[in-house]
This record gives sequence, C-alpha cells and structure tokens, in this order.
Amino acid sequence: MPRPLTGSIRERPSADGHLAYYVRIRDRQVLIGHAPDVRRSEVEALLKTRLLPMAQLGQAWWDHAGGLQPQAQEPTALVVADILSDYHRMICARYDNRRTRDAYLFPIEAHVGPFFAYDGDRLRTVDELTGPLVAEFIEVKRAEREILCDLPDTLAELDDATLRDPDALREQLDVHEWRMLMRYGQRGGVRRASDPQATGRFSISTRGLSSNEITRCLNRLRDAIRLAEDDHDLVIRDPTARRRPPREEPDRTWLMPDALQALLDAARDLDSRRPVAETDGLPTGRYDLIACLGLAGPRNSELCAFTLADLRSEGLRVADAKTAAGRRVIELHPLPRKILETRRREIGAASGLLFPSGSGGRRDRHAVRRLLGPVAARANELLAQRGQDPLPERITPHTFRRTYLTYLYWAGHPINFAQHQAGHRDARMLLEIYQQKVPRVLDPRVAKWVERA
Repeated sequence: MPRPLTGSIRERPSADGHLAYYVRIRDRQVLIGHAPDVRRSEVEALLKTRLLPMAQLGQAWWDHAGGLQPQAQEPTALVVADILSDYHRMICARYDNRRTRDAYLFPIEAHVGPFFAYDGDRLRTVDELTGPLVAEFIEVKRAEREILCDLPDTLAELDDATLRDPDALREQLDVHEWRMLMRYGQRGGVRRASDPQATGRFSISTRGLSSNEITRCLNRLRDAIRLAEDDHDLVIRDPTARRRPPREEPDRTWLMPDALQALLDAARDLDSRRPVAETDGLPTGRYDLIACLGLAGPRNSELCAFTLADLRSEGLRVADAKTAAGRRVIELHPLPRKILETRRREIGAASGLLFPSGSGGRRDRHAVRRLLGPVAARANELLAQRGQDPLPERITPHTFRRTYLTYLYWAGHPINFAQHQAGHRDARMLLEIYQQKVPRVLDPRVAKWVERA
C-alpha cells in the first residue's frame, strides 16, 4: 500500500546570517523565504494548507511556493482541496491495484483538482461549488479538446531542434497551444513539460477529454462530495446534478468491399516482406489477424485471448466474456476457417495463443491498433494504384466488427444469427446496421466472405 504523501521544512543559514526556510516534498526542495520576514509557523501553515494538497493532486506545487503567503480561511470553511485530498487517501487505502487506483485518481489529479480546488491562488470553499461552475468546467474541457486534437499534428511538422528548444517552440505555437503543452505535455518522454528540470524533446499524447471522460470527472467530484458529507456530517448540494456534456455521436465507420480487400492484400504483402526469423519463429500473421477481425467479427479483447484450443470444429470459442451472450462459439465461414486452420498448423506448439506477439506472449489491445497503422498505409497505396477511394480516416479493430455485421446483413443472414455472432444480449444494438439500405447488387466477394458452410 502506498505511503501517504508528506513534506518537511528545512532551515539553513543564509549569507546574511538569517535563516532560510525550505519546503521539501518527495525529491523537490523549494525556498519559501527568509527570517524575520517569514516565520516558521507561516511555512508550516503554507505546507499544510496549500502545498501538500496541491502535491497530492499531482499539481506543480513548486510554482506556487516562492513568496506565497498562507490564505486565511474561515475556521468552519471546508475547502475543495481538503475533500479531494480525503478522497485521494480513501482510494489509495481501498485499492491495492495500481491500475484501479489510477482509474479513480487520474480525473482528480489531472482535471478536477486543478480546476475546482483553486480560484487563482485562493483556496476555493465547498460552498462555491455551483452548477454554473460545473458548466464552465465542461466548456473549458471541450475547448481544450479542440486544441489538443490538433496539437500532436502541429508538433509532428516541426524539426527536432525546435522540439528541444522551448523558446523556439513557443514561437511556433499560439498562446493556447503553448498553455496546453505546458499543462498536459511531456519533455524527454518522462517529465512534465512544465518541469524546469526536464530536458529533451517536447511531446504530447493526450487528445483531451471526450464527453464520457468529462462525465467521469464529474462523477469523481460527486463521489468526493458524498465522502465529505459522511466524514463531516454535512449536507452539500451536488453541483453536478443535471450537468453533463452533450453526448457525442460515436464514429460508425465500416469498410466497403474494395477497402477490406485492399487491407487483406496489404497485410499479405507486409507479411511476405518480414522473415519469420525476425519474430522468434512465429508467423507474423497480419493477414490472418485482419481476416479474423473482418470475416468473423470478434472484439479486440477476444481476438487477443484466442488460444489454439479455441479453434474448434464447430467454430471459434470465446471462453471469457462479461456476459453470458458474450461467451459463445463464433460460427466460422469457410474462408476464415481455412485461414485460421492454416495458421494453427504454422504455429504448432510454439505458442498456446492463436495470435501471439512476436515473443510468443499475449498481445494487448493497443498492440493490435498499432499493427493496423502500417497495414492501412500500405492499403491506401494499393487503393490509389487501383483508382479506388481511400480508407476512412480512422480505422480501429471495431471498424472490422461493424464491417462484418454489415456484410451479414447485406448477404441476407437473419438478425438473430448476427446477434449470436456478435455476442450481443439483445438485437437492439444491431438495428442500426439492419436498417441500412442494402446494395442493389451484392458484391460477389461479400457473398464468398460470409457464406455459411
């Protein structure tokens, strides 16, 4: 279990004979001031009421230490930083698993704390948490997302020397882009971009908060308020009630037959270029993987978990799923069955997994997404050579799943068959697909891909 975060005060004589007061939290030490202008009691109050809460929330507390005076609060005033710190400690004490803790604490540390805990340099009280403030948070996060979605592409256009020089980089960005980079970016791939001790290239990976992620942040704030009500025997009005961002329509892309054919051809081409010796004797399997995704429609997590034993005479078994409907045997059409049985023979006893990584271990969902990048790039080259439309801008493993279900509909398979293949508890999720317009002439490739044995 992680130890609670603490800080210390250090006194050192300065050149003029007066004491200098320093605050140290973790591995960082910052000068606060000199006696007699600053008293130790003031430094202790500053550490307790301002710097430690900021450090617990993952904020750059050192930027607010020099020359900062403790803020006077009403004795009975409950401040937001305190209730968030209490919630932080409760989560750390409750969950030993780091990933579980991070799922709860990241919204608090990165978004809720920095926005709600402080009003400038002043600690915000719980009484100041209002519906309009929550609405402002939602709009701020949506505006940040608009900037952050484009910022990685902007950085990618700059040369290495500019990305290493903060002054040169700042000249290339507008004030909003620079602020987002300092707040959410990294330098050297490890430290925060705003850390004065960081060196190396500036980069940023976040694309900002989606509507669902904003809602998650508000849920964490609500949970912290409820904990404060229990701890302090108070009744606090929930400012998040009926305050949610507008729902974003999900991306519903799917692939036309020409696009899927190009992806299969591109995957086969890339497989042929990479010797088996480079993958510890295991077949690379880009073609097999994309054929399974596009012609059987498993979820990304299901594909990563398939073992050789899951490939059975009756189909492809999904042994582990969240729902009973998800635990199923996917009926394999003749073409994907032939591809997967060939793959099983090629793998042999080298790995128990159907789609292992190059070292024989289990792939994660991010690895599958990364694998799609070069295949999509090569497929677009093939489509251009063939005079056909390019791929959709964004392709994910779920794109292939929607494509497969669309082809089932085009080929005339009943909706209950598609429901079983997809592992859905009911057919409502398929109605969007099964209400599309069917092509007047079915592409013969589709008929071959999804024919039943």
